[in-house]
Amino acid sequence: MKKAFILFIIILYANVGFSQRFYSTVFDNLPQSYQLYPRNEKNEASVPISGRIELEGWSYFSLKVYRNKQLIAYQRAPVSYKNSLGNFAFTPVVIKAEKAEYDFKIFAVKGTDSLDLVTRENVVAGDVYVLTGQSNSTAFFSETKTNEFCRTFGKITGTYNIEDYNPADTLWALSNQEVYFKNVGTLGYEFQKYILDNFGIPTCLINAGFHWSSARQHANRTASNPADLTNGYGRMLYRLQKAGVDKYVKALIYRQGETEAYGEGSDFGGYFDIFYKNLKLDLPSIKQLYVYQIDIINPAVGEAPKVRETQRALADKYQNLQVVASVGTAGFDGLHYTAAGYTQNATELGWLAGRDFYNVSPTDNIDAPNVRKAYFSQADKSEITITFPVGQELTWNEKTRNLLMKDFFYLDGVAGNVVSGKTVGNKVILTLNTSSSATKISYLPSFIEPTSPDYPYTGPYITNKKGLRALSFYEFKLEEVPTTKLSAVATNFETIKLQWEAITGINGYILERKTASTAFQQVAQLNANTLVYEDKSLKGGELYTYRIKAVGNYWESLYANAEAKTLAYLATPVLAVTVVYNNSLSLSWQAVAQSTAYQIERRVGSEDFKLLSTQPANQLTLVDKDLTPNTAYAYRIKAIGNLTESLYTIVESKTPALLATPVLQAESITYSNAKITWKSIPNATSYVLERKVTEAGNYVELAKLDATRTDFSDMPLTEKTNYYYRLKAFGDKTESLYAAALTVTTQSVLGIEEEQNWGLKLYPNPNKGLLMIDFPKSVSGQISIVDFRGIKLVEQPIKQSDTHQIDLNHLAKGNYIVIFSNNDTSISKKLILE
Repeated sequence: MKKAFILFIIILYANVGFSQRFYSTVFDNLPQSYQLYPRNEKNEASVPISGRIELEGWSYFSLKVYRNKQLIAYQRAPVSYKNSLGNFAFTPVVIKAEKAEYDFKIFAVKGTDSLDLVTRENVVAGDVYVLTGQSNSTAFFSETKTNEFCRTFGKITGTYNIEDYNPADTLWALSNQEVYFKNVGTLGYEFQKYILDNFGIPTCLINAGFHWSSARQHANRTASNPADLTNGYGRMLYRLQKAGVDKYVKALIYRQGETEAYGEGSDFGGYFDIFYKNLKLDLPSIKQLYVYQIDIINPAVGEAPKVRETQRALADKYQNLQVVASVGTAGFDGLHYTAAGYTQNATELGWLAGRDFYNVSPTDNIDAPNVRKAYFSQADKSEITITFPVGQELTWNEKTRNLLMKDFFYLDGVAGNVVSGKTVGNKVILTLNTSSSATKISYLPSFIEPTSPDYPYTGPYITNKKGLRALSFYEFKLEEVPTTKLSAVATNFETIKLQWEAITGINGYILERKTASTAFQQVAQLNANTLVYEDKSLKGGELYTYRIKAVGNYWESLYANAEAKTLAYLATPVLAVTVVYNNSLSLSWQAVAQSTAYQIERRVGSEDFKLLSTQPANQLTLVDKDLTPNTAYAYRIKAIGNLTESLYTIVESKTPALLATPVLQAESITYSNAKITWKSIPNATSYVLERKVTEAGNYVELAKLDATRTDFSDMPLTEKTNYYYRLKAFGDKTESLYAAALTVTTQSVLGIEEEQNWGLKLYPNPNKGLLMIDFPKSVSGQISIVDFRGIKLVEQPIKQSDTHQIDLNHLAKGNYIVIFSNNDTSISKKLILE
């Protein structure tokens, strides 16, 4: 019974419904099936759902959200009543801009009863574009391809969209879902498909083009009612506003101008300016306008090339506007194109949109080349250079069918003056048959007669590396560029000073240089305020040729030339390096004529050369002191003269290594003598032994010894006294470090030694050649005789004997020390030999 009552009430209210009313429920916000919501910077869109119910007693509304028919979300929205009217609102549903469709099912709930109120299907998020113009924008609304993620809104009106719009036509649909009425044209659909396939983003495209339209008609905006359904601009705006996307249009594609080219419209530029300003008022979100330059069409009047020139120049007049080439589109019949041609155009538009909105490559050479400057590039005006934007890589396509590229450049409206052409980077260079006084240049014909065998015109064209055709231009200013004057003067053997006259209105200068054996190479790129340059680090005595050109915005001046010869080098000094000692090297060199000084530099190991000394012209030697032993040094020298100098001479040398450091030891220390010993040092030629008698005193040379010596006996010494010794080895131009100091302490005279001394008898003493020695008892040990330099002259063994005889006839007269030593004692006595 309750369900029947509810059904009765529902039926009662259904008769007063409208598009957003479902029985007793009125929706303020509710998606349509197939609707596209504009995505935000997070690649998402928000879908609001809210409304009111005009019957009391309902508890809440529920919402189920499906993605590709899979349930992904559920919500409840309570009903809030006031004066018998219940309001409800769901939290806006966030959907992603992706290849996915969303469905929304809404239920009204009262107690245990629920009503399946409404379902909306195939909703997407994405981007919004507008395409407008005349028949080349619509392709007669005959496209039949469709795709679930390509959307449109509203309808095409009768007679190719020129009739008044029915305000009730406000439904979303798939693009081309219905031939003609729900159509976006081939160009529009293929553009949507390119964005979907390459960037994965669904789109809504409104094709607002209408046939036979003029720029004036597109600019016709009713100020009091901009969405006027009786004109083309108003019909476009109405569809965008009703779709709720008029504040989200990313770009507008404009393809129109044929009407003005065949004389049925006028003042394309003036009316386009009005149209542009209208868009700023009504569609402020537009970030890019893509405007097509029309093709070489038929029929055409004298205004046709002027219309194309006006379109070409739009990019220089308006921000965020790019001009797109129609020339070179496939399937051209003189006015329209085949489906392949419109698909080609859509791909080229897709490149631009990829760069402008999707941060996707390619971005190089995706703009149609648009002329920037044309000027005579030879002094006799026999060559013309035409420049295009920096980065364009152009190709000269010599011939198409029987037509030659050179024949479609016109000087003051006349063809036939160009004998050849080529492209270099972003430049087209034309060679003329003679000097020219022309002031204007045009590219591509104004029109081709239908009776011509070359109709329609399909090339040749100037293209870039992506195949985009250069925009045609008409009566473009042909300029004469200024040339500076250049002078060059050598200021020394390695520097040439260049000066030139200023040219106004430029960005800078490029200076180039060549020699007899090299081609011109860039030396410097200089700013516009620089008028002097010193070219340094040149070779002495060589002729250099220079040329300079001024560079402006898309133009270059003719070259100005000059040459100069650097001063000759002085003769190169001859350097010799000899070893003085292990810490010094001697440098010498020959005098160089006309020199005023010599500069000597030194390098140690892998370091850079550093200045060592500058010597006057009369000084031809230098001793480099305080060097490190066993180290490689490189020296270089150059002679310096008046504004010139010589080349460097480099010589390497190495200081001798230090000898090994001796190690001192003491043996046979008694109360009156000490024996100092060391090991032989390789490469030593002599030794110097030094001694001091106090720790704070100074060392004094004790003996100079030859390389064969490895010991020295120091006597007579004082008992119980400290003596300090050090030794240095000497070799060929080197020496050792001092041996570590050796401290020797003599012994005290013991009682037993005194007795033994009295018992050790030397006789005769003084002696004349035969010495007898008596011991107080039988002993073993060694007898040595040394002179007062410590040199051992005699050494003989004693084996269990109490007497010993020594022949001294081979010794010179003088004072000697006789030493007896063994493991227990060391006794010495003075001997005089006469």
